[in-house]
Amino acid sequence: MRTPDVGGGFGNKFDFYGEEVLAALLSRRAGRPVKLIEDRVESFVANVHSREQKIDVEYAAKADGTITGVRGTVHGVLGGELGTIAFGPCFTTAALITGPYAIPAVRMDVVAVVTNRTPYGSYRGWGLPKANFVQERMVELLAAKLGLDAHAVRRKNFVPPEAFPYQSPVFVFDSGRYEECLDLCLKSVEQAGWAERVAEARARGACVGIGYSFHNELTAFGPSRIVNLSGLQHSGFDEEVVRIDATGHVTVHTGQSAMGQGIHTALAQVAADALGVPLEHVTVVSGDTDSCPYTGYGTGASRAAAVGGAAVLTAATRLKAKVLRIAANILEASPDDLVVEDGRISVAGVPDRSIGMDQVGDAAYRRLQGFLPEDETPTLEETEVYDPANVATAFGCTAVLAEVDPETGVVTLLGYLIAHDCGTVINPLIVDGQLHGGAAQAVGGALYEELTFDDGGRMLTRTFRDYLLPTATEVPPFTLAHMSTPADHIPGGFKGMGEAGVIGGGAAIAHAVEDALRDYDVKITALPITPPNLLAAIKRGSAR
Repeated sequence: MRTPDVGGGFGNKFDFYGEEVLAALLSRRAGRPVKLIEDRVESFVANVHSREQKIDVEYAAKADGTITGVRGTVHGVLGGELGTIAFGPCFTTAALITGPYAIPAVRMDVVAVVTNRTPYGSYRGWGLPKANFVQERMVELLAAKLGLDAHAVRRKNFVPPEAFPYQSPVFVFDSGRYEECLDLCLKSVEQAGWAERVAEARARGACVGIGYSFHNELTAFGPSRIVNLSGLQHSGFDEEVVRIDATGHVTVHTGQSAMGQGIHTALAQVAADALGVPLEHVTVVSGDTDSCPYTGYGTGASRAAAVGGAAVLTAATRLKAKVLRIAANILEASPDDLVVEDGRISVAGVPDRSIGMDQVGDAAYRRLQGFLPEDETPTLEETEVYDPANVATAFGCTAVLAEVDPETGVVTLLGYLIAHDCGTVINPLIVDGQLHGGAAQAVGGALYEELTFDDGGRMLTRTFRDYLLPTATEVPPFTLAHMSTPADHIPGGFKGMGEAGVIGGGAAIAHAVEDALRDYDVKITALPITPPNLLAAIKRGSAR
């Protein structure tokens, strides 16, 4: 089977549908291609829905803001039948309800609710945005009740750096510098002059506010022995093959799939850096079951660069060692005295005494006699199967500057800032692009995208005239600040970050709206914050 670049996944393409299986069976029966056509109205009704949860939660805390316990229930609206991932995202919400906070006592129940709606499915974040919305809303509410600054409550309860690796209710968090990341976000907001903009706006009677949200992200998903905790019946390892041919060029065969996340570029960079060859000499092959290895989970859950990159790095490191042994035999030197740079292997301090990677390839494939050491096997290829012992935890802090019109309920985002840490960064442009894309989806989920139903459970949202999406005019400029805390249990220290941008946006936007409407005593308890929903919240606040 061969698959092209998917173009974009975002969770929805993870789910399987009976019609797809039927089309394949009909194609085999007829001996001709069979096309499945679905219009937009059918798509709204038939494609999985991936966001609706109702969460009841309560916190126990001391007067100084120390959170001592949390308990609650996650109600997942699963529709009329189980989708591909069943209640997996609802489990994730409950499992990660504590977020970056060290809360000693946790009790969360998950209740699967069967309705006559479309089945529950996957979406970017897979339960994490809901957990973050709850935890950050509760921190803000707790701070207000105790008369404390919300950031002081966050600092009081952050998992401290010395406590890592930290056993959360379900997963082990490998590393984190949460307070430093919060400080980076606050400093970036100060440098952007947001406080001055708020003061100026309020002086002219406008409702402008700043909201924050701190998140951590479960990435490098794949430890085979715990992956089934979320209801997935398969392994989570990754397999990568790195090969140098007779011309000295490199090919990486991966089971990961390209879906707009830049995985070809990232894996090529890892291989090129580890082997010491030019990036343009590396080719990554994916999407071909005839030539590409099996991966236990595929591409998703912010794992491709972290798990796949670790496997490529390990395989390429072993392959480089073999290259150096062959080159040492040709150059009559010790492998320890050789360096590789830009595809050439030379004796350290004697750059003129060198050979190219193509000469090593020629020796490994063609000129075995006299060039290949007697104890070396021909060819240059290494395979690595990497099954991480643990997930990797990325983290970040989102800040939002928003203006609200209390007469219409319209929210306008004026600024959006993310301070973020995803361990060792392979490609900064890819990281920034993923954060931008996730943040744009967070804006959509927080302010625009809503599925509505009548009293009989029939969907009223059938087209994009009813289901609003943010456009370029609604998405604010993004500012990013980075720090790096490598994952010490993953080769290369890589962490994932594909879902980071979408996780913290909802809570940060809600907090910005509340701050802007502080005179109206508005409390946001649900998303999206559409104008009708916000006007109702303003009315409730004014009635208190």
